[in-house]
Amino acid sequence: MSDEEDKDPVVPKQWLNLDLNELVEKGWRPRIKKKGNKNYLNLRFGNQERSLGPATEETLDLFQKMFPDIHAMLTKHLQGTDDTSRVQGPKILATKIAKPACLGSTVHFSLRTLQWFEYFQRDLGYPGDLGEWLDNLVGEYFDKYQNIELAIVMRKN
Repeated sequence: MSDEEDKDPVVPKQWLNLDLNELVEKGWRPRIKKKGNKNYLNLRFGNQERSLGPATEETLDLFQKMFPDIHAMLTKHLQGTDDTSRVQGPKILATKIAKPACLGSTVHFSLRTLQWFEYFQRDLGYPGDLGEWLDNLVGEYFDKYQNIELAIVMRKN
C-alpha cells in the first residue's frame, strides 16, 4: 500500500454541518450538475439547490463510503453510469413567450391537497407558497417518476 492510500480522505467543508440523511428524508435529492466543463455534486429540492462541491472521482468515492444509501439514489439518477463527465444539463434557448391567461378564482383544490401542502410546510419545513409547492411537485413528478421534460419547439414559417 502506498502512503497516498493510507491517508484518510479529507471531508469537504460543505458536508460537515449538513445532516444529509435528514435533508433526503425531507425530499432533497442528490444530483450531478454540469457547470461549464466541470461537474458538481449538489442536493436539489424543487428549485432550491445546495452545493456539496466538485464531483471528482475522489469526492464521489468518499460520498459513496459516507452515505451509501444517498449515493445509490445518485447512481439511480445518473441511470447507472459512473462516468459523471457524460452528465449534461439541458440546453436552453431563451426567447420571449407570451404569459398564459390567468386561471382566476375558478381553481379549487381538494381538502386533501391543501392538507398535504400544510403538512409540507408545518412538518417538513417547506418555505414556499402553494403555487411554488404545486410547481415543484408537478415538476418533480414528471422529472422523477415519468422521466419527461418539457421542451419548446420553434418552427420557422
